[in-house]
Amino acid sequence: VAFVGYRADGAYVVVMGHAGGLETVYGHLLPQALVRVGQAVRKGGRIGSMGCTGFCTGTHLHWEVSKNFVTQNPRAYL
Repeated sequence: VAFVGYRADGAYVVVMGHAGGLETVYGHLLPQALVRVGQAVRKGGRIGSMGCTGFCTGTHLHWEVSKNFVTQNPRAYL
């Protein structure tokens, strides 16, 4: 876990760091993360609960993938 907290847009996020310069962002979570910075998380582990923080119109999960700080099409990583 690389970051847990609010982004500038007001969304509460958990950012996971991965090998090869990859990061995944899980956004609009309820502000009560189940993980902390530095913690290792296994595939399928629960990191938070869907919410509606920041600019959103309803409860959902925003999932973003970036490589070397450049946003990627997440379909390539499914």
